[in-house]
Amino acid sequence: MKNRSILFLLACISFLQYAQSAACQYNFEPGDSYFLSQVMIQNTETENNEFSGNVSLDLRFTLLIEVKKITAEGNYLFSCRYKDLALGFFAPQSEISINSQSNEFLPFKEYLLKLEKNPFEMLFSRYGEILNIWKLDSTINTFYFDKSKDAKKHQLIIKTIKEGFGEASLKGVSNICLHVYSVEQTKSVTMESSILFNAKTIDIQNKFYYMPLTDGNMRIQGIGMIPENIDSLKNNRMSMKTIMKGNQTYDLLFAKDMGWIIDGISKQKIQSISILEGHPDLPDGLQIPSFTDTEYRFSGGRIEKNPTKKK
Repeated sequence: MKNRSILFLLACISFLQYAQSAACQYNFEPGDSYFLSQVMIQNTETENNEFSGNVSLDLRFTLLIEVKKITAEGNYLFSCRYKDLALGFFAPQSEISINSQSNEFLPFKEYLLKLEKNPFEMLFSRYGEILNIWKLDSTINTFYFDKSKDAKKHQLIIKTIKEGFGEASLKGVSNICLHVYSVEQTKSVTMESSILFNAKTIDIQNKFYYMPLTDGNMRIQGIGMIPENIDSLKNNRMSMKTIMKGNQTYDLLFAKDMGWIIDGISKQKIQSISILEGHPDLPDGLQIPSFTDTEYRFSGGRIEKNPTKKK
């Protein structure tokens, strides 16, 4: 019985050591290439349809990256390119429907194809934090100079592209599945990150649990709490203060050795209350609650430059 207890204790120690020594950071070499496909499906329900109504947003893209170099600080410089960009937005109450894949929105489609052809750069830490992005927003901004399109529709298209695929959006969505490691080599960690909601950056406090699998890969599960945020909007017509809070769950699978994501899912729930003042058709102080459910799906892997050809 004593021997069994000793063996059990040794097994526990071995597991803890393995859990602490398993990949808790990214391990890339210059020249490595990876892909990350992301899907975001968001639905917002508002209890006052006369004001804003229910809306849905669907974003899809694949990010292709190549590791250019490791900086003196130990960060990674990536060369990136978009692929398979797609956006859908539906607001029936406002009679707005956008589908970037439809021939009815050819200008939208044309700009997304242009964006896919323009590389940009990203500075990425060993623990998954996107430190900086260059040459992405500047490329989108050049689309504003296209005078061949209808001015009003043109401005809306470019603004939508920037909010959907610009630097802030890419960082906010990618943080969900990439910023999951910490300098702390423990079985679980609490860390703060930032995500995007309604084109605005908000903070989130995450608790991640690292679970090494028998095949050497790493499963990371967690929950994030979005503390109360207050956002204000004011124009000549009215003012609106929005108070929101929420939570997020994570279930992600990462590859051994380099630590890159294989697949995963994350679900977000945000409750908000908008308080109106000065609206000509609604009473002052009116509170409009809304509920936003967002599901994120991720898949990724390494891109082999010279895959073995089948005979």
